[in-house]
Amino acid sequence: MGTKLASFLDRFYYRIEKARLSIKPEDYAARLNNGDDLKEDCPYGENYEVEPIKFVGENTPSKAKKNGRKRSKKNTIRLISM
Repeated sequence: MGTKLASFLDRFYYRIEKARLSIKPEDYAARLNNGDDLKEDCPYGENYEVEPIKFVGENTPSKAKKNGRKRSKKNTIRLISM
């Protein structure tokens, strides 16, 4: 890669990063107040959705139907990641 192109790319990426970091918490608060859901700022993509909160020992009906059988709570070991 030529030095002029490398120099151009360095300046280009620097400007993009500078513009991205110039967003302040007040800007996010204003966007939320205006009804924006901030999906385009999600690092996981615009279609990412947070799963509903589940508590330890809580059974979800969708998993029970997929497995087609019931498990006894005595024989199930649950691992919790934190």
